[in-house]
Amino acid sequence: MSGDRLEAVAAYSYLHEAEFARTSLESEGIVTVIENENLIRLDWLYMNALGGLRLLVREEDAGRAREILAQPEPAAEPSAPGEDPAPATEACARCGSPATEAVETRRKVGHVLWLLTGFPFVRPGRSRRCAACGLPLAQGERNA
Repeated sequence: MSGDRLEAVAAYSYLHEAEFARTSLESEGIVTVIENENLIRLDWLYMNALGGLRLLVREEDAGRAREILAQPEPAAEPSAPGEDPAPATEACARCGSPATEAVETRRKVGHVLWLLTGFPFVRPGRSRRCAACGLPLAQGERNA
């Protein structure tokens, strides 16, 4: 790709999204490059300043690449006989409701401290609660 002209076909905010797109295109025989990948791996705070991760392909492959990326994800294949047909869903231990919701947390202070000190004060992970009664669900708590 040294002498080829490259065209950006998509931009991503997260490295894993760009990697999924790259894998999809490369499985179709389209050579790709993720611009700014190494710099953002070193310090993701540069993401907005650099305009995110741009997925680059050859100009002649750009149209086909956009078509491939625009396709919806394939549906999951049906399970084989004898297998659990669906994964376990979260359910409330108090009321048994399967309706859960993500808990929004205030992480701005932690992010500001991370920017100033270089040390992450942000608590990793996400939490969920019952949408019906508000009981917090423990991580990994599932209704089989």
